Amino acid sequence: MCGIAGYLSKKDIPSEDKDDVLRKMLNKLKHRGPDHLKEFHPSVYVHLGYTRFVINDSQKGNQPFFNEDKKIGCFFNGEIYNYRELKEWLNSRGHKLKSGCDGEVLPHLYEEDGLDFTKKLEGMFAIAIADFRNHKLVLARDRMGEKPLYYSINSRSFLFASSIQPILASNMVSKDLDLQSIAEFFTFRYVPHTNTLIKSIKRLEPASTLILNYETWKISNKVYWKPEMTQPQMISEEKATEELQELLLNSVKLRTETYSNVRIGSSLSGGIDSSAITSLSKSFLKKRSFHSLSVHVKDDPEDLNAIKKVVRKVKTKHHWIDCNTEDIRLLPNIVSLMGDPISAGMIIPSYQCYKEARNKNVRVILTGDGSDELFAGYSGRLIMDGIIKKWDTLDARVRNAYLKEMPSLAEKLKSKLGNPSLSVLERYVAWDDDNCFDLHVREKLLQGTQLAKLDPLIRIRGLEQLTAGVPHENAMLYLELRLRLEGFMLVIQDRTSMACPVECRAPYLDSQIVEFAFKVSPTLKFSRGIEKYILRKAMKETKLLPKEILWRKKHPFSGPISTWMNKLPPNLEFLLTSKVLDKYNFVNSKYVSQIYKAYKISNLDRKTRIKYSDLLFAVLVLTLWLEIFIQNRPVEEFVN
Repeated sequence: MCGIAGYLSKKDIPSEDKDDVLRKMLNKLKHRGPDHLKEFHPSVYVHLGYTRFVINDSQKGNQPFFNEDKKIGCFFNGEIYNYRELKEWLNSRGHKLKSGCDGEVLPHLYEEDGLDFTKKLEGMFAIAIADFRNHKLVLARDRMGEKPLYYSINSRSFLFASSIQPILASNMVSKDLDLQSIAEFFTFRYVPHTNTLIKSIKRLEPASTLILNYETWKISNKVYWKPEMTQPQMISEEKATEELQELLLNSVKLRTETYSNVRIGSSLSGGIDSSAITSLSKSFLKKRSFHSLSVHVKDDPEDLNAIKKVVRKVKTKHHWIDCNTEDIRLLPNIVSLMGDPISAGMIIPSYQCYKEARNKNVRVILTGDGSDELFAGYSGRLIMDGIIKKWDTLDARVRNAYLKEMPSLAEKLKSKLGNPSLSVLERYVAWDDDNCFDLHVREKLLQGTQLAKLDPLIRIRGLEQLTAGVPHENAMLYLELRLRLEGFMLVIQDRTSMACPVECRAPYLDSQIVEFAFKVSPTLKFSRGIEKYILRKAMKETKLLPKEILWRKKHPFSGPISTWMNKLPPNLEFLLTSKVLDKYNFVNSKYVSQIYKAYKISNLDRKTRIKYSDLLFAVLVLTLWLEIFIQNRPVEEFVN
């Protein structure tokens, strides 16, 4: 695992500045790769580098990797899980690979297959290929967007990096803010799709390559994969259970193959997702110590008891981390390390979990990320919405059965979701319970500001067009993967883990499991009122988990935002005042003051408290980000 960065110049800049620019960029990635730093200056126009976090082959695994004649070089971040198979094939083609490092296959594979080299990869990756023969830089990102890659281009230079911090540190790009992105942030809790809060910086789309000819300065993009969304649905429960079980076993096996001296573990919440991964991983590592880590949020005994049952059954070496009221003090440092502002209470406990893993020298953590999206853990958007869409065509018997299975269905039928004219994307956003901010409160927050009249969906309607002719449930699943998973969940996972650093691996995001999720019937994902039904059935057959865990209902996990917002330290509370907020004019400071005061002194009902605390936390995160990244204020100013 690494951080990668580079810049290419069209018009030469003074030679004394070249090394300095790249060094500034790499210095901002030392947290991602504390074990080794390398600069590579193959010409006066091309400057590449990386920082390394060692997992495999510490002696021979330093980058850049080259093909035999050194006409193709490569820096990369991530893991190529099927590299052994690829290495064997490349050796049969006459290539000479010298290390046990997965990334060494990349320049040789590019030499064989050109831009199609990514199609053979199973893994999580952000890749930079320098093709000196054809004067090209090729950037590539994994299918689901597990590993980040940002870039910026202007008339003089092209820059790329694993986060926005190195690009900003180069002092070669404008810091002008993108108002549309801020409007999107106050809709989704994150900036979706390919944009960032900085106009000049974009993130590379998942499952795509970017090609820059650094002689002609022509740039192009190519999407190399997207899931098959219109295939015939698998309706056999027996067949689906068998296939998913086999896919899970293969995926976990690939992701647990590490050097024996590397400590490996899992983040364990007590839910079916992480419990399944923990038990499957341990089954492949019987002779090795396997660590599990859990964050305990005060006053939440439900997860605590479930986790204890899994630990006893699977026999892991378990570590507890407490998340308390005072841990809000970690927020400024986390925001500065993440680069992307994310309004989610889980960013703090996630960081705490990975920090403890690093303290215990656990370098690889397997996670349950992706299961909720793929198998309808968020049953509302992915399953219930399809039922609402076809409600008028259902007979009374079927309607009554659905109403019994889904207690919240009756309420949703009366909401605007009952409007058949809403587009797929509009329906997706309307499910604001665990996806977007409450739209009514959002409207008041932005009233009178420069964001008020901006349509937060205008730039992402292109995603909706890709779902034309696709079954409704699969259209919603595709949006879930491209929006919430890539822009929210995977950002939290990557940034909080690599801030420590620890390498996270997500077995559910294996490409074959993703393809399976698009072909299995929605009735096997949500059945008899049980979400992720087919996953639970597959795990039942393994006999690795207690029955109570197999059929335990989903229990949302987050940091205690309500408690944090009620007891903010003065240095953070100040960021919610008009003195700070009016400087940017992105939110209505009077409304912020009003709901903050009501939150602090009134007896609000639980639903309103959650709405207010979520929105206040978002304002706090964004303001912190602006002060650190735009105003260049040191993080230390916000830490007690």
